[in-house]
Amino acid sequence: MMKTGMAIDCKGNYLRLLPKRKNLLSLLFLWGLLILAGCTTLEVRIEKTPTANQSTISTLAALMVEGTQNATLATQISLQPTPLPLSGIVSGQICYPSEHIPAMLAYFKDIQNNHLDQIQIMANQTTYQISLPPGEYVAYAWSPGYQVGGMYSKAVLCGLAEICTDHSPEAFSVVSGQITQAIDLCDWVIPPDQLPVPPGSQLPGP
Repeated sequence: MMKTGMAIDCKGNYLRLLPKRKNLLSLLFLWGLLILAGCTTLEVRIEKTPTANQSTISTLAALMVEGTQNATLATQISLQPTPLPLSGIVSGQICYPSEHIPAMLAYFKDIQNNHLDQIQIMANQTTYQISLPPGEYVAYAWSPGYQVGGMYSKAVLCGLAEICTDHSPEAFSVVSGQITQAIDLCDWVIPPDQLPVPPGSQLPGP
């Protein structure tokens, strides 16, 4: 904290003194001037340069800390990832037109965004279950080498009777948190060139 002096001569004039140790020299210099000016009195006032109150400093520091904490909290909230919707469960039977069921891959295609999920079906496996995001899907399967393919079709929904001649894909819904049953991969009389093929795959030549 810096101290300064204020001197008032006999004529009411204010004369500022130099700070700290130079005050004595200033007083002697002023006294000499006053004698020459005919003054015999000199009033000296000591002033203190105002400084910040400790309470004010503490309050400002607390506000700065609180502001930093609020900004950090707001950043954390804005960076939190949006939770993904809860998946649904799809289950069904694996059928095949012989006593032996070969190993195969089952595919589940979201017809809204073309996203494709797949699961491995082991030899002689008769049922399956898969967790999928909510959406509208078609399901199909291929044996190794894409020699034979099957799917969940309108004929499966019809019961695979002789009158069930529509072998086009049957779409089904996957609902968040629910189980969609009886999506049976059982229609295997579809010509291979009429079945969907996974991206990047090709059917064998004739």
